Amino acid sequence: MDANVGMTFGGRALTVGLILATVLMGAFGQVLLKLGVTTVRDRFAGDLGGITRFLIGALTTPAVLGGFLLYGAASLLWLVIIARTPLSLAYPMLALGYVIVIASSAWLFGEALPMIRILGIGAILIGIFLISRTA
Repeated sequence: MDANVGMTFGGRALTVGLILATVLMGAFGQVLLKLGVTTVRDRFAGDLGGITRFLIGALTTPAVLGGFLLYGAASLLWLVIIARTPLSLAYPMLALGYVIVIASSAWLFGEALPMIRILGIGAILIGIFLISRTA
């Protein structure tokens, strides 16, 4: 496949924009899933046999439904991206979602952000930068 296929219909800026939109939808979908299951988990706290009730509760929570909706939309958009971009270039860009989820988790859920995790984020960003230079 031609490495410049993304240039043939819509240009590089459009391809980058589509990838960023997909990454954001996937990352924020994950955050919504966490928000939704946290609400349901708290409702069924202490009920070890309540996995079925937990799942039913989770699947009826607006945040979980919103998370699935974002994931679904991101998956549809991903089809457009991989039709126009080499998979070996596009797929690693999804790692940016890790950075977004880690930062969002620290901010929204008060999750720890130790130095080793920050260094890992730096490594991910360096990797994304290096791979993007091959386009």
